[in-house]
Amino acid sequence: MPVSAIKAAWDAINEMNQLSEHILVRARNRR
Repeated sequence: MPVSAIKAAWDAINEMNQLSEHILVRARNRR
């Protein structure tokens, strides 16, 4: 597996994590 593919997948996972955290924070702040 090429390193670039691993890095691309890792970046995608990190973006998903940041998005979900952002959504969770917003949901918490709404209450």
